[in-house]
Amino acid sequence: MDLIEHGNAAKFTDLVARIPGPLVERRPRLLTALAWANAQLDRIPAADAALRLVEKSGIRGETGIETAILRGVLRIAADRVDPRDDIDRAVAHCLSAPDTLRPSVVSAAADAATFAEIAAFRFDEARRLQEWATTLQKRAPGPLGSGVGACLAGVAATEQLDVAATEPLFRRAIQLAEVAGAPGAARAAGALLGRARYDTGNLVDATRLLDDAADVVADAVVVDCLLAFYVTGARLSALCGDTAAAGQRLSDGAAAAGARSLPRLGAAIAREWVRLGLPAPSPVTAPYVFEYAGRPRPVGGLDEVTAQLAEATTIRLLMREGIPERTNRACAWAGEWVRLLDGRGRPRALLAARLLWTDCLAATGRIDDAKTLLVNITAQCASLGLVRFLPDGGPRVVALVQALCDDHAAGRWRPEWPPIPATFFIDVLAAAADPFGALPRGPTTR
Repeated sequence: MDLIEHGNAAKFTDLVARIPGPLVERRPRLLTALAWANAQLDRIPAADAALRLVEKSGIRGETGIETAILRGVLRIAADRVDPRDDIDRAVAHCLSAPDTLRPSVVSAAADAATFAEIAAFRFDEARRLQEWATTLQKRAPGPLGSGVGACLAGVAATEQLDVAATEPLFRRAIQLAEVAGAPGAARAAGALLGRARYDTGNLVDATRLLDDAADVVADAVVVDCLLAFYVTGARLSALCGDTAAAGQRLSDGAAAAGARSLPRLGAAIAREWVRLGLPAPSPVTAPYVFEYAGRPRPVGGLDEVTAQLAEATTIRLLMREGIPERTNRACAWAGEWVRLLDGRGRPRALLAARLLWTDCLAATGRIDDAKTLLVNITAQCASLGLVRFLPDGGPRVVALVQALCDDHAAGRWRPEWPPIPATFFIDVLAAAADPFGALPRGPTTR
């Protein structure tokens, strides 16, 4: 494990490859180290294969705890929380008695626990766990050093709309992966930084960071890296007018979602295809399109995230039909999601739901209601510097932003509306008209 914990995971796997397979398969301890190394290098299938051989041996004790922890890490790559007593007990043991195992194993346990907290929308606790793990990361740059934990902390901050914390966390993830000798993991983490740069309107940096991840992201442990690369990458291509490239990026994303059985990614790909107005292959969108009466009713967790993405796809398709009855149904459906998410501690998801509802209200002709909702969304985006959020809402939303800008300039601003700097209206409208020519100013206050 010394080679792995000092940034030489690739060298370790090369050395093991020289040993005859039957000899490796009879040594659970060596297989465990091989699984750790492959996990650090984002080689998930190889890590899973080695881990299955260890589990098959029925080994117990310290190695048994390590394998349970590693299985917890691979649950992150599977993007699902499937409670298993052995994994949960091992994680609890590591976190309650951190001095009994190597720091790298304990930190990996913190990563597994962090993912579970994110899946339960307990974002503060997820970030607290990673703050606690920081001291361990300073002591051992091994499997924990691949930056998985920092990526997850950045994902939690993203979901909380803590824009100021997001970029430093993703930059830390990149740094940890580089120190650990995992350049592929570093570039995959860069995709998350690229998405953060996109949100604030820095599209040149976003494009560079996302493109750098092209040949490594499909195997990333943290599935949000794939979401950033395929979805945000497709948006950037579409903004450049290259719809063929956008469609290809989404096709690749759909293939990755199918290959790794990632329904959250699949739902995000389907939604983006429809949002961009691109012709989507039926096999890609069909699993995420359904009538209101047949919609899934998740009780929470990642299933709820997938359901929100999928239902947004159907809502947009209903509006696209241009039939008043169907548009009204879409509007009611979108409003239902806003009410569902209100007070749930998912700020980014709520902001996205409110923006979709705004679009629906405008589509039904309820312009005054749409403007009242949008003005509060705009104030929130202005305070956070989220320049791209409003243009991505679509042409009806951009038209409403222009109307609010006109109200602002003409002195028609209602007393009950929150103050919004005129410069933010200018930035948003510039970003809508010329995405790569607009220069982000950052968060604004009046």
